Amino acid sequence: MELINMASGAAYFQTAEIVQQAAINAIKQGFTSYGPTEGLLVLREAIAQRYQEVNKVKISPDKILITTGVKQALFNLFRTVLKPGDEVIAPEANWFGFHELIGEVQAKLVILPTSPDDEYTIHPEVLAQAITSKTRLFILCNPGNPTSRIYSEADIENLLSVLNQHPQVIILSDEIYDFVAFTSRVPSLLEFNDEIDRFAVVNGFSKSFAMSGWRIGYLIVPERYYQTCYKFQENTISGVSPFIQIAAAVALQNYQSILEPMHIILVQNRNYICSKLQEIGNISFNEPQATYYVFADLSFYLQKKTTEGKYLESSIALCQYLKAEYALELLAGDYFGAPGFARISFALEPKQLKEALERLQTGLHALHE
Repeated sequence: MELINMASGAAYFQTAEIVQQAAINAIKQGFTSYGPTEGLLVLREAIAQRYQEVNKVKISPDKILITTGVKQALFNLFRTVLKPGDEVIAPEANWFGFHELIGEVQAKLVILPTSPDDEYTIHPEVLAQAITSKTRLFILCNPGNPTSRIYSEADIENLLSVLNQHPQVIILSDEIYDFVAFTSRVPSLLEFNDEIDRFAVVNGFSKSFAMSGWRIGYLIVPERYYQTCYKFQENTISGVSPFIQIAAAVALQNYQSILEPMHIILVQNRNYICSKLQEIGNISFNEPQATYYVFADLSFYLQKKTTEGKYLESSIALCQYLKAEYALELLAGDYFGAPGFARISFALEPKQLKEALERLQTGLHALHE
């Protein structure tokens, strides 16, 4: 039985033909040498134009640094603004990569608890209590990974009402899934008034444009940190391959026609997985507002036995059981700070998604007291 992967952060879609051809043409035209550290102007201008059209906000291409994916953008910023012992606040459940990258610079991640009961709302009073003299950075992942929550303009205003009292805290918004939205648009942090120049945004092409293997993202950073970020990049990766940047610019210049067919399939898949999980029973989840994940509470199926009599004591064990016995891979919620949960991707080919959920149903229903 072939493994079906519902744990991956990459969608099954192929990169759009127009983007592939742009890269091929750029290679043939000789764009294969080193690229400028900050990125090609054509791509930085395309990013600025994207925010002008989608978010109605003007940003200068001179604030944008093109990076080898969002992970590198994040590490670049963390390496620039954090010192050992600094504290970084992030809501939980959150993407496990934050933990690793913050650890690399010897800073401390401070968890801000949220709950699925109110759709992972970040309460301002809880944020206020978490801030100390050591707090240097606050991370907002919008839309949330793995929670699939969209934080609205009102939500962000509420957070800023607290953070504005602490000007030493840099505010970072990870908006990598902002084009994968179902219930409403995703406001960018860049839309809000940044009185003291401390807002940073990371975004990229891997999720929305099915370009995970291209390794291209970007960092929009306050002017006072730009040169340090630039210098770090110059001394590490240098610049991103020019032919990849040209293709990424074409993706942004044609974003509507590229995203629409993928969005149609994701909406269908979203509706199907929600219906099927309800049919399986004893699984609680919030319908995803964005991203292509359902973050499901599978705790009902813990402390049960497999047909071999083995107890499943954690969501990690449950995921291992499903992979070993049913060739189905989910990502355990433990990695996101949510034991008992699992992140389940529905960015699969529809026929494969149906087969995957049939396996999930069979595997869960085979468990017994």
